[in-house]
Amino acid sequence: MPQNSLRWRIWTGDNQYLFFEDDGISNSGQNQNYSLREIRVYTQENQIVVDIVPRVGDWIPPEREVIVEVVGIGEQRFTDDGGAYIFRF
Repeated sequence: MPQNSLRWRIWTGDNQYLFFEDDGISNSGQNQNYSLREIRVYTQENQIVVDIVPRVGDWIPPEREVIVEVVGIGEQRFTDDGGAYIFRF
């Protein structure tokens, strides 16, 4: 079920995450009716970088706030419109 806000808990290190969503009701994910976000995490110049790739798929979740929390470091927020984002911690 779509959420009005999300919290992504991310750990330091070189990591890659995939965040998949669909309407939660139908089998529409089989027809590209889903949303997929790739989240890349790496260290650059003594900073933790969280690189969020633009959303792919045909399903568009409702606009909502996303909290990006790097565990033990801090958090930043954005309103998810499906675009690319880069955060530095």
